[in-house]
Amino acid sequence: MGEGDLALLFSGEFFSGNVAAADLDTPVLELFRDRGESAFEQLNGIFSGLLVDLRQKESWLFTREDNHKLLFSLVMFEQWLRGIKFSARAALVPAGAH
Repeated sequence: MGEGDLALLFSGEFFSGNVAAADLDTPVLELFRDRGESAFEQLNGIFSGLLVDLRQKESWLFTREDNHKLLFSLVMFEQWLRGIKFSARAALVPAGAH
């Protein structure tokens, strides 16, 4: 799902708290708009996803493996005419590759 300048790919489930299980993507995007990167710490569950902020040209690849540990990294990405390729490390996406 996307909201103009934000796009979200999400898989998993929330256990409880401020995000309703029935409609996950809209509350996650709203939470990110309100709190930025700290929004990830507010989520409770087992999940992973990719959030892309086109306005800021940043993305976050995030995962929570259990209820106590949240991992996320800034994802470097470059858009070509054929689509978007991304990697957790810029060295893994060759510059100018098609």
